[in-house]
Amino acid sequence: MTASERKLLWHSIALGAVLIGVVVMLDYAGYLDGPERLLNDLRMRHNQRFNAPPTDRIVHVDIDDATLDVVGAWPWARTKLALMTDEMRRAGARAIAFDVLFIEPQSPRLPEAFDQVYQLRQGLENQDNAARTLIDDDMNFARSTEQAGNVHLAMAFTTYEPPSPSDQTIITTLLKDPEQSTPQIVEALRARGFATDALGLTDESMIRWKKRALFDRILAELTKGEPPFDDPGTTVHDAVNALRKRILPGQGALTTPLVRILKREYPRARSVRDIEELSRRMDETTPPLRRMQYDFPPLPQLSRVIAGGGFVNYLPEVDGIVRRVPLLIKEGPHIYSQLGLLLACHQIGVDPKELQITEDAVTLPRKGQPDIRIPVHTETTDDQQTATVIHIPFFGGAEWETMYDPHRKDRRQQLPMVKIWEIIETEIRIHENNRLADDAIGSLWTLLDPDRLKEIEANPLPINDVPRRLSRIDGAIKEAKDWYDALKGIPREEWNAYLAELPDDTERQNHHLFIAAYEALPHIRDQAPQLVEQAAMMRADLHKLLNENSVLVGWTSTGRMDMYATPLHPIFPGAMAHGVVFNAIMNGEFLRRAPEWIAYVLSIIFGLVTTLCVVSLSPLKSGFFALALALGYFALNGILLFDYLNAIVDIAAPLATVGTVWSITTLYRFVVEIAERARITSRFRSYVDPVLVDYVIESEDPVTEGKVQELTVVFTDLTGFTSISEKLQEKTVNLLSEYLEQMVPIIRAHHGYVNKFLGDGIMFFYGAPRPNTNHGPDAVVTALEMCARLKEFNETLVMRDLPEVAMRVGINSGNMVVGDSGPLDASDYTVLGDAVNLSARLESANK
Repeated sequence: MTASERKLLWHSIALGAVLIGVVVMLDYAGYLDGPERLLNDLRMRHNQRFNAPPTDRIVHVDIDDATLDVVGAWPWARTKLALMTDEMRRAGARAIAFDVLFIEPQSPRLPEAFDQVYQLRQGLENQDNAARTLIDDDMNFARSTEQAGNVHLAMAFTTYEPPSPSDQTIITTLLKDPEQSTPQIVEALRARGFATDALGLTDESMIRWKKRALFDRILAELTKGEPPFDDPGTTVHDAVNALRKRILPGQGALTTPLVRILKREYPRARSVRDIEELSRRMDETTPPLRRMQYDFPPLPQLSRVIAGGGFVNYLPEVDGIVRRVPLLIKEGPHIYSQLGLLLACHQIGVDPKELQITEDAVTLPRKGQPDIRIPVHTETTDDQQTATVIHIPFFGGAEWETMYDPHRKDRRQQLPMVKIWEIIETEIRIHENNRLADDAIGSLWTLLDPDRLKEIEANPLPINDVPRRLSRIDGAIKEAKDWYDALKGIPREEWNAYLAELPDDTERQNHHLFIAAYEALPHIRDQAPQLVEQAAMMRADLHKLLNENSVLVGWTSTGRMDMYATPLHPIFPGAMAHGVVFNAIMNGEFLRRAPEWIAYVLSIIFGLVTTLCVVSLSPLKSGFFALALALGYFALNGILLFDYLNAIVDIAAPLATVGTVWSITTLYRFVVEIAERARITSRFRSYVDPVLVDYVIESEDPVTEGKVQELTVVFTDLTGFTSISEKLQEKTVNLLSEYLEQMVPIIRAHHGYVNKFLGDGIMFFYGAPRPNTNHGPDAVVTALEMCARLKEFNETLVMRDLPEVAMRVGINSGNMVVGDSGPLDASDYTVLGDAVNLSARLESANK
């Protein structure tokens, strides 16, 4: 290995090491996060061979387009939701979660057909009075939620933004006295050294601070648990009046803007207080959970009766794709669970307050069974540490509809909500059929026995009582048969005459109704058991689906806002994402994030291996090796680490290291080798004629075997140069170089090849290595120009007090052998033969 080769070797290794360091630093600084996200998505899409089968303990009840077409446009009257919650409870659902925000109260409304179904279920006996009462949908939904005892509602939070020093001063001041005016707040800020002009405080801008201060004060009063707030029977009006006396004593009985804010914030604070009662409190062992702040808690009517409230926020991603979620967050000292985690806890019988929380795991303790340990990690997002983060283990293909049923054979785990509503509709049809039966029975007894009719009207059957109504139908038909047969047996003319003899139109109408009722009752009677059986079958089917399973109700309809992009799906319902978290907890399919240092170590190893390949192999071979290394790692990472071991190990940094090290180091060596080649070529041109250098470089086989060609060879020599050399001694070399510098360009200008320098003589020939059919004339012209240039050279000699010199020239054309002469490692490209010898003798003959 030559010195230049050793230098290139060590420089390449050093460059590779520097590049490795650069890639690792870029990865540490987060510049490779974008490629890492893309590669992670690709890995998740194509590596699901070893996934455990999805759990069968969850059923998604979808509010889809078909449901909206049948049930009606959103928002529905919440009594409808109450009815469907009752059906899910009766079907044996272990837990029910609504990924729907219930934040606005619904106004009272007039009853509809489905309201009677609800009233009967709740045991309202006076149906006529109930039908005249306005419907309180929120109360009905709350009642059914409380009866179920297993309903969890979604809560929306927003990212906590710490207040600035001036904002904190405003909040603290208003917390002490919310009735302070804007000028008083400005004075308080000035007293603490703030430039109030820059803040631009006005009465309008102070509203948001007063809302926040009043909310915090209300929440603090509720937290004390003192009368009247500790009494569940306290009305909103009484609670607001009590709060006004405590917090806003200066407002009196007037409805001022502050009082209106108080009235608006009380329900929200009431909801938050109820939710806080269900939450767990932070302690000194709790890792740094993501801090959020309340945005949309449920209505207070609902927050009092739900089993739990779960947050539905995800961690923000710069590309908008949902990949990670914290299992737990905090608001103040209170800890809240993610909705999917909350549902899983209820499913397996774990109290969310008993979760064991550490920096690397959230553990669900189970009595008599192994605990469920969920691997988590801590990361920094939005400048705050966020613990208990998991990578959501999405599964299935690009169509979320086939997550639980990839072969589209049985979608039992995705149930359109309209299927539950159809049970209620069938019950409504039963009521309508019973109402028709009552009307028909009344029409029969009007003619048969008016006293009997009065008795029936005095003892009405419940609208949902089918068995006793069937008995009444059978009795009425039996009693009316003879009358009907008699009336139907009257000829038409006599029938018309009979009707004409009746005293009034009412009697005539009663006869028509009698006949119509008698003919309709058999069909009404047949419909009743069929509808009852149909409802029973639908409830039995629903029981098979929901019994002992968790139910997650959410949006899947077109155009809803609760849709997200995931690594697998361009559009994915939020409720389905909570279901993925539930699925991971139930079947143990957790993704475990490997420590970051593993990616750094792999990057260093791969970089060094790639560097050694670059310095040891040809660019093509090292390129194939680098490509194989990168593809092999990508496959190993996806199939073994990610799919089989459920481990998330970074891909981007090792692959970037391989690609960067190979490409830049190879390019560096290529540039260095080109430069070295140019240097050697340039140096070589000073020892060998450039024509031969170019020929050797361009030739695939630089070895030139001897061959006979017709060429012209020239020998020149100087006379009188010996006396000059004796006079100049060692300076003779410089003078000779000056002479040759003037003669060689002339030779090359006429396509001559300078073969060798013979002291002060020159041997050159024409016609090789580059073919030249005009080699003879070119040689003669060259000799003449050299003689002319010699005259100029002699003038310089005279000026330096040196004798003039003369040139002898021998030129001969003929066949001669041209090619490499000598061993391979010391060959000389020259001409041989008698024609060459003759040229040399011609030059000598000029003495």
